[in-house]
Amino acid sequence: MIARLLLQNTIFVVAMGALLFASAGTLHWPSAWVFLATSALLGPLCGWWLYRIDPGLLAERLRPVIQREQPRADKAFIVIFIAAILGWLIAIGLDRLPPTCRSHCRPSASCCISAARRSRCGYSARTRSPHLW
Repeated sequence: MIARLLLQNTIFVVAMGALLFASAGTLHWPSAWVFLATSALLGPLCGWWLYRIDPGLLAERLRPVIQREQPRADKAFIVIFIAAILGWLIAIGLDRLPPTCRSHCRPSASCCISAARRSRCGYSARTRSPHLW
């Protein structure tokens, strides 16, 4: 049961990281790394605690989110809820895009890469002056 907990937590954290960093267009995002590290540590710790307190509840939590015996309304709610969480994680990453990428073009790979290069050098695309953001 603990091995399954570790596997599910690893997949969950890697998927969150992929969504965050892919939508942000950069791996240079310390806040996201802290968030993922916290999730990677707290997931197994809480699971281990739950295993010691109530192993039956942990077994239930490790089951698939959508199950055959669920009512149709519950399944629909879960699908909408998961889609909202995925959209939320993508929106968080898009909010991290450099300002030049957000204001001058649609989020495309070439625009975001060139904006990220400019921002890493410490210069704004419009003013060519140093900035911090």
